[in-house]
Amino acid sequence: MKMDMDMGDRPLAGASWASETYAKAWLATVLISCALVGGCRWLLYWRTAVRRSPNTGPLHSALQLAREATYFQSNGFSCAQLLGCGAYIVILLSFLLSDVWSSTPVVFWEAIAFRAAYLTVAQMPLLFALSTKRNILAFVLHTTYGRLNVFHRLAALCTLTTATIHMGYFLREWTFYDIFYEQWSIMGMSMLRWGFAAWGLLIFLVATAYLTRERLHDAWLWLHISSAVSFLVMTWLHLDPPYRGWIYGTLAIWAVDRLMRGINLLACSLSGPRAQIKQLDAVLEITVSGANMTIRPSQHVLLTIPSLGPGAHPLTLLPREQPTFVVKIKRGWTRRLANWPEKSLTCALEGPYAGSHLPPRAFAATTLICGGTGGSWTHAVLQNLLQDPGHCRRVVLIEVYRRSEDTAWYERDRAIAMEHARGKGIMLEICIYLTSAQHGGSEKAGLRIIPGRPSFACLLDRALPWCEGESAIYCCGPPSLCDSVRHEAVVLSDSRAAKKGLGAEAIYVHIENQ
Repeated sequence: MKMDMDMGDRPLAGASWASETYAKAWLATVLISCALVGGCRWLLYWRTAVRRSPNTGPLHSALQLAREATYFQSNGFSCAQLLGCGAYIVILLSFLLSDVWSSTPVVFWEAIAFRAAYLTVAQMPLLFALSTKRNILAFVLHTTYGRLNVFHRLAALCTLTTATIHMGYFLREWTFYDIFYEQWSIMGMSMLRWGFAAWGLLIFLVATAYLTRERLHDAWLWLHISSAVSFLVMTWLHLDPPYRGWIYGTLAIWAVDRLMRGINLLACSLSGPRAQIKQLDAVLEITVSGANMTIRPSQHVLLTIPSLGPGAHPLTLLPREQPTFVVKIKRGWTRRLANWPEKSLTCALEGPYAGSHLPPRAFAATTLICGGTGGSWTHAVLQNLLQDPGHCRRVVLIEVYRRSEDTAWYERDRAIAMEHARGKGIMLEICIYLTSAQHGGSEKAGLRIIPGRPSFACLLDRALPWCEGESAIYCCGPPSLCDSVRHEAVVLSDSRAAKKGLGAEAIYVHIENQ
């Protein structure tokens, strides 16, 4: 990224400070936009969750309508994520193309090449910040690091795009003047080769994230981290010393996250916690004793078992006497854990990490839906609600399993919930659907077992009454189940015409990733 390259008598584009100024202005615009969106989300949280008085007035009605508009989903992405990604791309293109147009092609080529270079390095602090667990952006936006992963991927794609534009327009200019070999002889060994290496590593990082992340997650994770560090080193070598501050800032963000996580890991694991492994058919029940941390319901931690190798795995906590996790046996880490001969293992915990949902105590009626091991999160939310019901007076719990044997995973949690609901005067209705069963339903003491797949359109319409006050839907389970619930919630919200003169209040929907 040298700004004083001798190109003979060709016209030069704008000065270097102009492009760097645009890059700094772009980053400032993105951060200010995040602060504004986060302020609106914190305002909604404060009005709905912190205040104990009923939420009324035109401001709250406007917030309800804006919130409902984000429930639409397309191709696995929520409306809020699509809007955020679209805004990111528009802002990036605006700063990339602003004041670079010229009637002389060569001037345009060089101007946009410089601008793309600065925007590439300006995105790197944001790219690495979005990948961290101790994420300041997650706090500002009142969300979780997991929900920001889509923006981390978007930033990686945009960084690759601007890096390709930077390289492509310089190559176009050099071939136009037939000076490519001259430039390589001048800067090839000192600068250009590191740029090509960084670009290749960036392509590798983006490609493997889409091709191997789900299939070989454990191996991919360490390969991804080592490749990202190598990419930073290659970029540092490619840049001139005056512009390496962007890399130092990126390293500082990554180092602070690792330092904070390391301190937290040591603090939670000094007492030597141990994990007791118990297999329940298709799942593992992991009970941790000796954990030195304060855990609230619906939080999750990162569990590491050194005997099975490095790597931390996010698991949702069940609020029992001791921290408990219910994990479905799949391939990889869970399969190795199930086949491990020793059932009492030394472990390490990091966290806890909280969710970003509004507490159900703020709503008059709440519907909780779970599928499979998503019941860990759902039962945690239910027990937290029953301890402090707030405005809530009616709760419907819908659980979906494949076989009747799977209902035993959370049998004790259902019994505790029903006992607490009676003590608090809460109307609690529990429905269990068995998708592989064709007959054999039963009902007793507020618990119904129903064969077949649930019809969420009918269930939600009946579970969310036309009552005074808002209603809430919380869902955690497989993607297909979550998509069905989100779709039916949008349809129901439109048909009830919430806040449009028919007397129905708004519906709050939260989908938790399993």
